[in-house]
Amino acid sequence: MHTVGGQELSYDAVLLAVGGRELPSSAHTVVFTGRDAERTYGSVLAAVDVGDIGRLAFILPDGPTWPLPLYELALLTAQHARDG
Repeated sequence: MHTVGGQELSYDAVLLAVGGRELPSSAHTVVFTGRDAERTYGSVLAAVDVGDIGRLAFILPDGPTWPLPLYELALLTAQHARDG
């Protein structure tokens, strides 16, 4: 492998992670990844504000994960809905 500057890099193995696509499990599911967090979360809050969303579930995936961001979103959303 060579860098843009032409330097050769040696390695014993290469892991190519091309990424995956998040697919909602239903039409009423939003996959929150953080890449477009402001737009995604903003649209959820807007739907709460106008009454399109009356009940909202925050779901953590199976397996090892860091749940704090999900809890923060849940608490922020609850406060937003109360302040409405």
